[in-house]
Amino acid sequence: MSSLSSHLRDERRAQLAALLDASGTVLRLAAPVVDLLVRLSLSKAFFAPGMLPSSHLFAQTGWPTIIVQVAGPVLLAAGLWVRPVALLMLVLTLLAQTSGPPQDEHLFWAALFGWYAAQGAGPLSLDHLLAKGLGFSPLPLAGRAMAAADWLDRWIGPLYRLAVRLWLAAALAGDALAPSMLPATASAMLPATASAMLPRPWALLAAALLGVGLGTPLVAAGLLVAGTSMAMAGTDHAMTIYAPPFLALLGVSGAGRYSLDSLIAARMHRPAPPADDAPHIVIVGAGFGGMACAARLRRERAQVTLIDRHNYHLFQPLLYQVATAALSPGDIAIPVRGVFRDHPRLRVLCGQVSGVDIANRCITVDGRRPPTMCWCSRPAPATAISATRNGRPPRRGSNP
Repeated sequence: MSSLSSHLRDERRAQLAALLDASGTVLRLAAPVVDLLVRLSLSKAFFAPGMLPSSHLFAQTGWPTIIVQVAGPVLLAAGLWVRPVALLMLVLTLLAQTSGPPQDEHLFWAALFGWYAAQGAGPLSLDHLLAKGLGFSPLPLAGRAMAAADWLDRWIGPLYRLAVRLWLAAALAGDALAPSMLPATASAMLPATASAMLPRPWALLAAALLGVGLGTPLVAAGLLVAGTSMAMAGTDHAMTIYAPPFLALLGVSGAGRYSLDSLIAARMHRPAPPADDAPHIVIVGAGFGGMACAARLRRERAQVTLIDRHNYHLFQPLLYQVATAALSPGDIAIPVRGVFRDHPRLRVLCGQVSGVDIANRCITVDGRRPPTMCWCSRPAPATAISATRNGRPPRRGSNP
């Protein structure tokens, strides 16, 4: 009975994981198009006159005006140097919000510019097209610029998604927040029309879901439909025209790493523990054949040990970059451990097989016999294979 219930639970989890994968695929396909449309809408907004704040700093020189109203929109629409351009536009938008009367339009501009400054442009951009080549280019500071962009994507991007979720959740909650939690200086940085997108109970529910990051694409879609319907109906609390692009971008991009959505997805994709009668397969060699065997077997309910002598599996022929000192020889090998780091049923052992004890069903590596090298400690089928060229794993229960 316990085995049957475990099997049913694993099957339900696999079905939910497949559903999450399908929805994630749809969002990933829509994300580049949404990203391009948002950049084009922002570029059009900055072509309009009168956006810049009326400050004496900008009245004395025309260069900021030229950069923002001419070069900035062109670069943003083409997706070139998006991060620095978006950062400059973010600063000017915040100046416009604080120096003049508060406007929800400026707040959503700032949220979108901050998004591009933290995460960059999507696949339909010149930055994305040139990124791979610049990473291996011998041009000065090109490698450091790409490393800085990767660092921003890995660490600042998820934090910014968390910040905009909390910002939108606070705007939806509106006057339900205590005055001590929402000072008067912070009220000007929240869109006033956001709390009127939905009826009060639904707005509080949406704020709570956004705060914890649960069902973020669905919440963003609901807010988008509700706000657009109110705008078409001509109500007094219709949202600004730049709120839908922000909600669409948040919906297709997801809640990010710091959310319940991410935790649920990781839980659903976690491999199920092997059964008591699952075989323990040892793969000797981590070339193309060994990697193919491990990739196939990691989806099975088997325990896999991959023995690799040098801890790399792929040599990339980048001789020109090595000759020009753009890469070191150690940078052209992809480590095996990084490939299978997230698979608990598959372990990688660096060493050389020095002997096989068929009677005790164990392998010695570098003259030692680690406990994990026993093919099977229970009366269950076990297999030890040497990776072949075609990379096909053996059938379960086959003789070594």
